[in-house]
Amino acid sequence: MPSHVDRVRRHYVNAIEPASDAFAATASQSDWLGLIRAEYLEISGLRLTQAEVQQLWDLEPSIAGAILSALVSEGLLTRTTEGTYILRDQD
Repeated sequence: MPSHVDRVRRHYVNAIEPASDAFAATASQSDWLGLIRAEYLEISGLRLTQAEVQQLWDLEPSIAGAILSALVSEGLLTRTTEGTYILRDQD
């Protein structure tokens, strides 16, 4: 069974990657926040660590941490005891 990172990566490659270079070059933290929020809402059961978010979208640790913190603060995500971020209603 593919891991959550593999599932997101496959979705990302199929749906977003053609425009990813242009997006990454001009994306603000707000743009990344919207994209990562959308991925969590679209992919059922998504569980990612901060390191996986960094790797998947090639983000700096401080940016990935700020985005995940914002998603936790807005009530969309929660951090599990294992360090993964999941939709709040999945815990």
